[in-house]
Amino acid sequence: MTAQDLELLRKIPRRRKIQLRGQIRAHTARFIIGKLKRMGRSDKPIRLNIHSRGGDYLPALEICDAIAKSRAPVYAVASLAASSA
Repeated sequence: MTAQDLELLRKIPRRRKIQLRGQIRAHTARFIIGKLKRMGRSDKPIRLNIHSRGGDYLPALEICDAIAKSRAPVYAVASLAASSA
């Protein structure tokens, strides 16, 4: 990650940040995917903060798919990530 990337992450407004905390389950994935779809309609960057010990595999892959389909660039920042996170 370059100094420019770090500066960009610091400048992303609060309303463009998503918090992923706790176990990744189907209901968690639906919530995150919904937010990614709404925010992903524009080309402004999104910051996804991850603090998770893992969870279910398929919901995690669904989140990955939503990130890949997002029109906006998504920067994932993990403070704790294990297993599927």
